[in-house]
Amino acid sequence: MRDRMKLSRSSKVLLCSLAGILGLALGSCSGGGGSGGLQRPTTVTMVGTVDDGTSLSPIGHAICHFVQSDGTQGAEARADGSGVFRIQVSPGLQGFLHCTPPGFLQLVLSTFVSTVGRRAGETIPATGYEEVSPRTTVMATVIAQEQPVDPQARKDALFAALARGDPALTALVEAAVILFLPLQEAGLDVVFDASTADEGSAGGDSGGNSADGGAEGAVGDGAEVSPIPNARCAFALQLQGDVFVPSVLSDLFTHGRVTRPDVQGIAGQVNQALAGRATAITTAFATLFPTGLGSPLQTVATGADARYFLPVPAGVPGFVRCTPPDRAQLVLATFVRARQAGEVLTEQDVTPATTVFSAHIATLLAADLPTTEDNYVADIAGLHVGVMQTNGDITGFTMENVANLRDVGVSWVAFAATSLYTTLWKRALNADYLSAVQGLIVQANVDPTPLAANPGVSPQQAEAVAATVNDAINAAAQQVGANPQMVVSTAHLDVRVQAQGSGTSLPGVTLALLETGSLLQCVNCPARTNQDGEATLTLVGVPRDRATAVTLSASLAGLQDTTVTTAIVTVAKVPVHITLPR
Repeated sequence: MRDRMKLSRSSKVLLCSLAGILGLALGSCSGGGGSGGLQRPTTVTMVGTVDDGTSLSPIGHAICHFVQSDGTQGAEARADGSGVFRIQVSPGLQGFLHCTPPGFLQLVLSTFVSTVGRRAGETIPATGYEEVSPRTTVMATVIAQEQPVDPQARKDALFAALARGDPALTALVEAAVILFLPLQEAGLDVVFDASTADEGSAGGDSGGNSADGGAEGAVGDGAEVSPIPNARCAFALQLQGDVFVPSVLSDLFTHGRVTRPDVQGIAGQVNQALAGRATAITTAFATLFPTGLGSPLQTVATGADARYFLPVPAGVPGFVRCTPPDRAQLVLATFVRARQAGEVLTEQDVTPATTVFSAHIATLLAADLPTTEDNYVADIAGLHVGVMQTNGDITGFTMENVANLRDVGVSWVAFAATSLYTTLWKRALNADYLSAVQGLIVQANVDPTPLAANPGVSPQQAEAVAATVNDAINAAAQQVGANPQMVVSTAHLDVRVQAQGSGTSLPGVTLALLETGSLLQCVNCPARTNQDGEATLTLVGVPRDRATAVTLSASLAGLQDTTVTTAIVTVAKVPVHITLPR
């Protein structure tokens, strides 16, 4: 019976041809095995092309995948050498096609697509190709941001507006085209499409993990009361700047030019091409994206240790800021150095001690912050802050493990900042902590008047906080033999001297501070470098509220004398590298 059911070769060819005309699929037409029965198609075929937006510039072998509007991952396809791809999508779905050049993960181009109202077996578009390019990425981002009731109609309207020369859409599309190709040619794998940075994150949060790396740490008050559960953490380029948005399009559209530090290699080329367009771009951005572009880089610290992870981009230094969930003014911060691609920066803890560095040192000092931060962390390593309580109310603090501290004075500042924060937090006072800790360093004590200026903080509460903290830090200063006024007026220079050419460390080099014309002086100058070519200079009388430029001279018999000017900040140990020529 089975033999009688077999089709002749000519019959099979005819049946396969009919199946193609009718939009059906026949298993025996595929050339493989199987029962030879007739199978109905279940998907819609999308045919598209990936292009960098310039003339005749397809992106060959791009990898494309479909993502439904609810974030569900769909089919994937690889384009051929001409950038043409075919991808299978079930009928009745809508979402985005995301395509990346080969070797890239984040440099995504996108377009909105829909199979709503389409039948299985159809190919769309009926003629031509579905375009995936920088210009469709801008339009897809508009759709993702607006979330219109009928996204396909919005897409059609955007294409029509672009064809008419709509000034706002044209300005953004042209800027995106100018930016994309240099990024690709330079191999800069950064987030291009803002909507892809949001996928898989609930409520715009960016926590979890990232194959490309990021920064992680714990959030706590730095005392025995730690951690701070459910702290809200965000990444920003500046301590009090806007929360960072990963897409480079956001940077371009916000400023009308490229400003991000991780793409400075192509910034000159792109900004020159965009010369004279900044106003048009920023105006168009405000028109089409009134609430901004993409989700900010933020998350919630979770678990027993209140830990966070943020996928901060490679090559971008900045600050992680964290606040308790109900105290937006109690901001803690830590400086995060620029990381390498694929690197996860661990132990980026956010505490009052790290806030001292972020709010005081990093905001005033521009050069070599990573090394200066390492010096600061080493100076306070091992500091323990004990908490005294009566019936659950904090009554005082103790500075512990003093004998093992590298720099007692710097540790005292970290102790004072911790005492202040913990008192405010545990007494549920929503005061401006960043300003308070800056004032603490300038005055060497807590002034209740600025605290009382915060809404919800009464003069009596501010006085009580100041009394608790000042009593504790004054007692600690007596304990360790420190003069608070002297401590907050002291800075250090960590000097290393090498020979020009060979890079050999030079011992016995005489270091001196040149005349400053102020109260600032070096207490151990002239100093000589040790056998490793290193010396630490202690400077007192340093202004507390700003960076100060100082000039050092370095001399050694047989080599040319050299002078170096650098900036110093109180509480910081600033690295200085000097090279002596022959």
